[in-house]
Amino acid sequence: MKNLNTEEWFPIVDEQGNTIGKALRTVCHDGKSKLLHPVVHLHLFNSSGELFLQKRAMTKDILPGKWDTSVGGHLCPGETVEEALAREVKEELCIKNINAGFLARYIWESPLERELVNTFSTTTDETPLINRDEIEEGKFWSIQGIKDKIGKDIFTPNFEHEFKMLISYTINLTEKRIFVLEKNVNQSYQNEARQNLFITFNTDNTHNHFLDYLLHSCCQYCEFPGDLFR
Repeated sequence: MKNLNTEEWFPIVDEQGNTIGKALRTVCHDGKSKLLHPVVHLHLFNSSGELFLQKRAMTKDILPGKWDTSVGGHLCPGETVEEALAREVKEELCIKNINAGFLARYIWESPLERELVNTFSTTTDETPLINRDEIEEGKFWSIQGIKDKIGKDIFTPNFEHEFKMLISYTINLTEKRIFVLEKNVNQSYQNEARQNLFITFNTDNTHNHFLDYLLHSCCQYCEFPGDLFR
């Protein structure tokens, strides 16, 4: 018989993220209880607009060996979302200080579990040092490289879902921002943004990669739809 004191506990929350109880990891992942528990995700970009992905360790109880979000992990009982994010980034990538922006909260349900996902993004040129106990491999991917592998059983379903939603939102926001910035951005850059989801703004001689600009400013310029990821 297992010693319950050695098992991991998860907080159980309502759809607004309020803690209403706690349960064992094995119960939350048994495919039957579907107890809603909170997790954090981080999309880590470099200044070239590439997205860091981690390959899940083969010892993981869910989707071992699949490429996944830069950082992902469960909250511990009594822990805030921000505390969990900082802990997971340090544990998985050995990065101690991050300045991450909140993107969205949504519910993800798989055959085994039901999660309240809190999604963040940040940009850094610091080299992640992966924790081999947590991650088998890690590397920066181009956005096109990710798009080329979607639907080929390489990524986790949750990552594919979240990536597609981010891209969809990027397209919509790009069109809105292009209208505002038409006087400052030439036509070739506008076409590049629509076709490739990348744009380089030339404002006061400052060059910013579009995706980096988007993920750090989307919450400032427009409201993130609450049902975007549903």
